[in-house]
Amino acid sequence: MSAVPSLSQLDNGLEILVLPKADAPVATVWLWMETGTADESLKNAGVAHFVEHLVFKGTARRGVGQVSSDIEGLGGDLNAWITWDHTVLHATVGADFWPEALDVLADMATQSVFDADELERERQVVLDEIRSYDEDVGSVLNDAIREALWPNHAYGKPILGTVDSVTALTRDQVVDYWKNGYAANRATLIVVGPVSP
Repeated sequence: MSAVPSLSQLDNGLEILVLPKADAPVATVWLWMETGTADESLKNAGVAHFVEHLVFKGTARRGVGQVSSDIEGLGGDLNAWITWDHTVLHATVGADFWPEALDVLADMATQSVFDADELERERQVVLDEIRSYDEDVGSVLNDAIREALWPNHAYGKPILGTVDSVTALTRDQVVDYWKNGYAANRATLIVVGPVSP
């Protein structure tokens, strides 16, 4: 197996980068979306972070909690993170299970259901996260510095949104953001491990 990275692009715009590592005991699959807090408006501040939480809450094929349990059942790890410019879903599994990890990430990105009850439950989780962030002196200082540096730019607003902005988000706003932000032509799939391009 070649150790040379392979970059390709599908007709739908999805970029695929494969980094073969023949002797690796694990494989890591990342799905990078070119969407984050900078893609929000004042009306939907915090929606990017909220969606990043909600894609774990069930898909058309997987019920609540199943995306995580499918990866954890393989002895792997599933997580996500967000910045002003990107949202990243990632899974690390035993080398032979990379196709399953890819299937879970693709399912989360393209088939999430945003069940109304789960949305409200997760809204409370996000609001608690914002409140705890607002009680951390370092986090508050960091936000104040960013706001001073970029007063009229997306980089000057908090990634999590505010209690008021997240409370006001509707399911339609959440789904619209997800449909636009998680599009194939705004995504890069990266697979590292004993995988052939």
